[in-house]
Amino acid sequence: MMVLREFGSAAELAKFLGVSSSAISNWDKVPVQHIRAIAEHKGINPHRIRPDYYIEAYWSLGKNTNEISYLMDMPEPDVYRTLVNTLDRKRLKFDDQDRAAVST
Repeated sequence: MMVLREFGSAAELAKFLGVSSSAISNWDKVPVQHIRAIAEHKGINPHRIRPDYYIEAYWSLGKNTNEISYLMDMPEPDVYRTLVNTLDRKRLKFDDQDRAAVST
C-alpha cells in the first residue's frame, strides 16, 4: 500500500489516524473515511490513495472514462480497467456520502 511507504510503517500510520496497528494490517485499501486526512497530512493527491474510489465516484456523477482520465491524470485504459473491476465487485453501490467526498 502506497500510504504505508509514505508513513514508513503501519505503526506510524496507526498513530496518525488514532487506530491500532492491527487494524491497519487488516486493510486491503485505505478506508474512505481516512483518505482526506492522509492526503492533507502527506500532501498526496487523494486520487493516488484510492483511485478505485474516485473513478467510481466520477462515473456515478456521469463522467465518461475520457473525462475521468483527464481529471485524474491517469491513462484511460487504466481508468477503464479499474472501473470495470470496481463495478464488478460492488455493482455500483454508491451513496450520498461517497458523492460528497468527491465533490468537495
